[in-house]
This record gives sequence, structure tokens and C-alpha cells, in this order.
Amino acid sequence: MNTLWVADIGNTRIKWGEFDATGAIQRFFALPPEDPHVWESVWLRERIPVGRWILAGPHPLRRDRLARWLRGVGCSVGVLDHWSQLDLAVKLPHPEQVGIDRLLNAKSANRFRSPQRAAVVIGLGTAVTIDLLDTEGAFVGGVIFPGLSLMTRALHEYTALLPLVGIDNPTPDLPGRSTVEAISAGVISAVVGGVRHVLQRYTDQGWPIDKVFLTGGDSDLLAPTLADLAEHRPYLTLEGIFTAQARAIG
Repeated sequence: MNTLWVADIGNTRIKWGEFDATGAIQRFFALPPEDPHVWESVWLRERIPVGRWILAGPHPLRRDRLARWLRGVGCSVGVLDHWSQLDLAVKLPHPEQVGIDRLLNAKSANRFRSPQRAAVVIGLGTAVTIDLLDTEGAFVGGVIFPGLSLMTRALHEYTALLPLVGIDNPTPDLPGRSTVEAISAGVISAVVGGVRHVLQRYTDQGWPIDKVFLTGGDSDLLAPTLADLAEHRPYLTLEGIFTAQARAIG
């Protein structure tokens, strides 16, 4: 069966996904964004064949570096780098300023959105994005605030004594009984509380939201905590790239 590889070049990781002809993901890898030695190791270990790749993401320099590397091993490479390639209505004054990862998520979410109903896409990555699609499936904007890793890093780098904390518990005890526990509880509460607040604001504004989708690097961690609100689709961005592949430039 013919397959297509797609890559989402993010601010923290590069995600590779292999899709079959039906659009089902077969293999997935999350890799460091600037380490070709790791890319080569995975390439050889997993026996990835030379073929066609489609790249997209909010980090153009890293995207172009990966494109050169892939062409160097014999692959053909297409790129999605402009909103007009996605066949997605964007009801904003400057659609070219919206991160293409957010638009790819919206493109993909439209495949699962109920007709004549609004939808929301929550992206939990380096930043948290909570984007709204209207009843026609158009992207109408959203909310952006720092993600878990940005919060913990900022607390560490802009204070004298706070440690850098790794977040691995989605339901930390309150109150935190140590500095580490307090930071963990604080950043989890900020993200989960922020998500719930924004969704409530959208509802209060009268948007007939039928579906809420959860994706991004931290979505595995927080999916159980937000299961009452959102459907977890960890590969939503990659699925958006696959869906838009026909208009990639190469």
C-alpha cells in the first residue's frame, strides 16, 4: 500500500507521521527539532523508505533544514507554508499572520465537525491555543497563552530560587506541600482553568459548539483531566497536513 510521510515542525519537537492511502496514521515519531543525527538514527532503525514527504509548521528555518535533509536522502518534499493552500475560510483581517499549525488543526477538525455547528480546537503545546470554528467551518480566531513548559521555564529563569520543574502528574494535590509541588499544581491549574474559562466564554457568547478537540504535545497528559469537555485527537495537525497535501508546493 502506498504511504505518505508528513512532518509538523513545531517549536519544541518535530513530529513525523506515516499515513496510508485512506488517511489512517501508521507510524508516529516525535523527534528533537535540530538533531539530524537522531533523524538519521530513526530513519535507519525504522527502515523508512525514500518517498514523498509534506512538511508544515510554525518554524520555517527548521522546516527548511528538514526539507534539505530529506532531499539529501533522496525524498521528494512538498511544503505547506501559506493559509491559501489549505482551502479553509479564515475570517480575520490578516489570515497570513495566523500560525499554520492552528489552521491545519482547523482544517482537520472540519472533517469531524457536525454540520451547522461550531467547534473548538485546543492545542496543548509550547503555547496553548483555543481556536474557534464557526457554523460554516471558518476559522474565526482564538486565544493563546503559555503552555506548561513555558510557564515552568519562566518561573525558573525569571526568579532567583525557583527550580525548573517537570510536569508529569495531571492532578497534583492541592495545596502543594513543597515548592516543586506548588509549581506543578499552579501551572496545571492555570492551563486547565484557562481552557475551561475560555470554553465557557465561547458558550456564553452563544456559539453552538458541538465538538471540542484536544491535540498537541501535552494533550496525552491532560486528556483525562479534560475528558468531560474534549475529544482527544493527538495527530490532528498531521491529519491536517495529510488532508491538504494536494496543494503543497515542492
